[in-house]
Amino acid sequence: MMRVWAMTMIVAFHSLYFYTGLWWIHGGVKISVWAKCARFLDSIDLSMFVFISGFLFGYLYLYKQKYRDRRAFIRGKILRLIVPYMFWGVFMILVQPSLHSWNQLLTGISHLWFLLMLFWAFCISSIIIRFRRNNTSSLCILICLMSLYLIWFITKTFSNHHSFLCIETSLSYMLPFYIGFVCSEKQIWHSSSRLAALLGGFTLLLLFCYVFFVPSFDPDYNDLLIRVLSYSSITCFFILLSKVSVQTWLWNVVAKVDKLSLGVYIFNPIIINAILLNSIMKEWLITNYLIGPFFLFVVSLVIPLCLSWLFNKTAYLSWTIGV
Repeated sequence: MMRVWAMTMIVAFHSLYFYTGLWWIHGGVKISVWAKCARFLDSIDLSMFVFISGFLFGYLYLYKQKYRDRRAFIRGKILRLIVPYMFWGVFMILVQPSLHSWNQLLTGISHLWFLLMLFWAFCISSIIIRFRRNNTSSLCILICLMSLYLIWFITKTFSNHHSFLCIETSLSYMLPFYIGFVCSEKQIWHSSSRLAALLGGFTLLLLFCYVFFVPSFDPDYNDLLIRVLSYSSITCFFILLSKVSVQTWLWNVVAKVDKLSLGVYIFNPIIINAILLNSIMKEWLITNYLIGPFFLFVVSLVIPLCLSWLFNKTAYLSWTIGV
């Protein structure tokens, strides 16, 4: 259920981003309230997705005895993440050549950078968890992490680009991934729901107030505070959702949508880009900025859901969305 929430927030963020004036392709128009809503969603959505990935990795590894074969695990992640990344990356370059170039495949093309980042997060975690399983000393783990940073530094130096293969980005997202893993390890779903509600509500309120009412100061400090508040609220939100009993029919619907979440993420910005490339639609969205985000949200959620369902049902296409 939590992944469905994260997916919905990502779609909402993409629908609002045109109104931040920061869309690197289409520019857009800046509407202050939509820009703040986008910033609020952006502080939670992707971190929640990464948190869930870390939790599921830990849960399946620790309690379901999966992912024990590291080579098979990495091979599976290549099929689920790298293959769709390359397929849709090439597709976007061929279909929308005015927006994308071939060299972007090495730096995380458009929104697909998330697939590359997630792949490296899984790879790094599989190495670290092996050290932990063998009771390896903290010094060895530290050496391993330093080696990973050395690899990133070398690739950055030779590529002259800070996001080469999204290695640097994956390192920055390792914290929510690891928090998710620890939550599964400590079986945090047994924690008090009342305490989680109080702490989660308080941190979420602080995050909301900070984004909407506090002027920007030091960007690095702001980023650190937002991360602390978002990780805390995500953890509490997870505890609360684990206490909720869902009717069987509703859970089946959520489970089906959850399976399509990666496909929705892949198709969502492609649909939005197709809409914004139409000058008439772009002008309409600028003129009708009050209802524009809602229009983009509905269209860029319904169509990707339908496409993901179709691709999932087609044996020759399901591999393109990581199913």
